[in-house]
Amino acid sequence: MYIHIAFPCQAFLSHNVVAEHNRVEEIVNGTTLAWTIARPSALANRPPTGYLASLKLQPRTYLTARADLAAFIADELGRNQHVRQPVFVASRSASCTGTLFVQHVGPPWQMLP
Repeated sequence: MYIHIAFPCQAFLSHNVVAEHNRVEEIVNGTTLAWTIARPSALANRPPTGYLASLKLQPRTYLTARADLAAFIADELGRNQHVRQPVFVASRSASCTGTLFVQHVGPPWQMLP
């Protein structure tokens, strides 16, 4: 009985999350603001390994250390490389493949002057 109840609720919640995500993106795209949407894979409390950033969803990019996401955000604030673009962000690891580029490696506070 529990399984039959859980799956419909999960589908309902997932549908609403996706619909809300799409609606927010429409609203942001409709503005004249200089925005960047960071789309991390699953966030993890683990040491930073450097991040990978791509305009396309990449296979086998499973985790993003919170410090790596913070490093991407700090880099983007200083460089403005992805203005008005959503960017997929993941921690660098041996299992990641694709046309990704590595930015900052290390804790985000090491980037500050």
